[in-house]
Amino acid sequence: MVYEQLAFVPNCTTPCASTVARPVILLLNVLHKYYRRRLCSKMNRFVIHIYGEEGERMRLAEKINAYLPITVKMNDPLPKTACLHCIERLEAHHELMEQFMFARRKLTNENKATSVASSSSTTVDATPAPNSPPC
Repeated sequence: MVYEQLAFVPNCTTPCASTVARPVILLLNVLHKYYRRRLCSKMNRFVIHIYGEEGERMRLAEKINAYLPITVKMNDPLPKTACLHCIERLEAHHELMEQFMFARRKLTNENKATSVASSSSTTVDATPAPNSPPC
């Protein structure tokens, strides 16, 4: 059970006397726990787990692997957390890339439409006129 594993307070030589104190120790350990972040390698206790429910919903691993020069895998030994600042920057980059792709598709489609319209409206007569001199 979790409470039994956390029966000793760090830097304390005696076990907790009551079972009521054990959940408090668990809470204190959670509150004081800091996570090393994957993208910036800084320590922070407010992070989002890349493969957690929120990270999956935000498609963090997919975006990190697509846009950054690193590869994140669920089974690699490196940290799987990211801070809100790095996630905001990743999301801004993702939105910028989406805007670029939208503009490229729009311009490509407009270019195709323009070239089709100009080729269908312009006809070239390949036969010379009877009165014109040869080239």
